[in-house]
Amino acid sequence: MATPMRTKMNKTKKVQKLEKPLKSLQGRVKRVKKLEKTLKSRQATLKKVKKLEKTLKSLQARVKKTEAADKKRDRKEKNIDRKKLGTEDDLLHFMQSVHDHKSPEAYTKNDVENG
Repeated sequence: MATPMRTKMNKTKKVQKLEKPLKSLQGRVKRVKKLEKTLKSRQATLKKVKKLEKTLKSLQARVKKTEAADKKRDRKEKNIDRKKLGTEDDLLHFMQSVHDHKSPEAYTKNDVENG
């Protein structure tokens, strides 16, 4: 028969043999939990990035539309400027003809500052 002292020693040795793998497993569990937290935060970051990419695409589309509208408006403004130039030429032609056909009694005051 085994003595109670030997059984205690055998149990203690068995427990000591199991404690080392148990600590190793506990360390692994901690690392896995840490990795899970990291993964969750990275997934949240990825969601934010995808949302920002969608926003960026929509903003780029708006910029393209705005640029196209600006170009179209600029073309219209250039056409208006050309019309204004034509009107100035007509006005100069009209003033020249009035000046050429005025009577000798007519008086023209060329005072720009006082009107």
